[in-house]
Amino acid sequence: MSSRLGSVSAQAAGEFADRRTSYAYRIAKAGQNMLTVALAQEFAGRVRCWAVHPGSLATAMGVPGAATRPEEAAARLARLLDEADPRSPRYLSLDGPELAW
Repeated sequence: MSSRLGSVSAQAAGEFADRRTSYAYRIAKAGQNMLTVALAQEFAGRVRCWAVHPGSLATAMGVPGAATRPEEAAARLARLLDEADPRSPRYLSLDGPELAW
């Protein structure tokens, strides 16, 4: 599980400038995304490597007003894994389009 906050291009564009999310969290997710790309290159054609942003989840760590229950996000992820899409690496959101690295 990644986060859209790990997108270096979105950070550079200022998309999350108003967020109070810690630098450590953002940096960790960006590093995780880099690992996803490196693993996709190493295991090309054998393993699909995806960085997945689960969306705004209704958890203790989630943003106020988040409506997606973790169980629903897990079901969306399971459906995604069942797809035959061979692309790797991918950076995507369970509740939206592919994300920019």
